[in-house]
Amino acid sequence: MTSHTPLAEVRLAPSATVPVDAFHRYRHLGDAVLVTYEAPAQITERPETLVVCQALDHVVLRTHSRGCARITIAGQTGAVAPGDIVVFSLGRPIQFEADASVGVDLILPRRVLTDREDGIPAAHGQILVSNGHPLTRLVSDHLKNLAMCLVSSSPVRAADITPPTLALCRTLLTATQERRDDTLPDMTGIAIRRFIEANLAAVDLPMLSARFGLSRASLYRAFGGESGIAAYIRDRRLAAAMRRLSAAEFGRRPMVARLAHECGFASDRVFSRAFHRRFGLWPAEVSSSRDKAGPSTPDVAPMAWLRDL
Repeated sequence: MTSHTPLAEVRLAPSATVPVDAFHRYRHLGDAVLVTYEAPAQITERPETLVVCQALDHVVLRTHSRGCARITIAGQTGAVAPGDIVVFSLGRPIQFEADASVGVDLILPRRVLTDREDGIPAAHGQILVSNGHPLTRLVSDHLKNLAMCLVSSSPVRAADITPPTLALCRTLLTATQERRDDTLPDMTGIAIRRFIEANLAAVDLPMLSARFGLSRASLYRAFGGESGIAAYIRDRRLAAAMRRLSAAEFGRRPMVARLAHECGFASDRVFSRAFHRRFGLWPAEVSSSRDKAGPSTPDVAPMAWLRDL
């Protein structure tokens, strides 16, 4: 059986027994969303199609107080034990295969976690073991205690607990990640990505160089080489096309040729081939998210919270 949470597709493990007190709760903390859960053995997946449709640029710190898990990213698998912290991005696919577990997720917008734009993407799927860096257990225990604090009888204000929580998370990620010297400062990197997003149909390297006063070499290094920045722009164009196709109402799907032009592709043939290579299906084969809506559609409040962070 497959079900859905706002952020993932979930399948019960074959031998799973669902506890009567299982739960999945979201709490808005101002600059973060805290998720607490007790769940049976299950497989939780955030597939490429969901990643693209939601277009969230958020980072998750996940820790378990009970239960082990295995994460899979691009065919690579790692083991996670209680007390470990997994750092992953909602902007990239990931799969968790977990035993019956009790855990906490802290979901934060990327901008609040690092002073360098390159810091978090490199950490997607990073497992910080509890007996590794001393800060790992401190942050893991803090998140679990934070979850308990929020359900206590004494009210707690998000304004009081969120800033120190973010400071701890930033300190942990700074201490456990290698830094590169060839990347752009945070605000410049963010500004470039926002500019690309706002000018998808026309943006190219000369436009970026002129707009931000940067050499091609600087842009290449910041995006991992010439193919890196070209691939980034192409992926953002394809993501925009997927979102438009998925959100289209029945009978009002945009024409492929027009969509290709509006998303910056030279022709509908180039667009269709690139789309098929990326998503494994042709533009005409994309099902509208409106067609799939029904009684099982998850609550929209958590998604609205995340988009507002």
